[in-house]
Amino acid sequence: MERKGVKLLLAPGTKVPRWVTVQDLNVRTGWERLNGKRVRTVSIADGEAFFGPEGVVDVRVPGARSFLTAFAPLKVFEIRDLEGGLLRRNYFFCEKCVANSGKIEGEPELIAGTCGKYDAKFLCSTPGCDNSWSREI
Repeated sequence: MERKGVKLLLAPGTKVPRWVTVQDLNVRTGWERLNGKRVRTVSIADGEAFFGPEGVVDVRVPGARSFLTAFAPLKVFEIRDLEGGLLRRNYFFCEKCVANSGKIEGEPELIAGTCGKYDAKFLCSTPGCDNSWSREI
């Protein structure tokens, strides 16, 4: 599968590092509606991104040999392909209130037949939101 680029959906107030934005021909910033709320986006043509340890987001821009940490933990909601397909979602992202406000509830359970994968249950910590979800971590 050939990657054509990524789109990052950012938490409010997240600053995009200068070394990412200077890629004038490959990087576009914009806005998108997510569950009725407006979120900032950064699209990187021919770029790649992934969630690293502790929830940081590492980015490789076109022409770079390696990935660099571009965003601190909890600053990115989702990583999508340029067509809008979901690649990865932040574990702590609550889709109902559009915030990285999830907290692990209880102890994650080991998934049978896997090597170190756990099923974690999350509960939104935003006052008035009762959303809960489960993710494989």
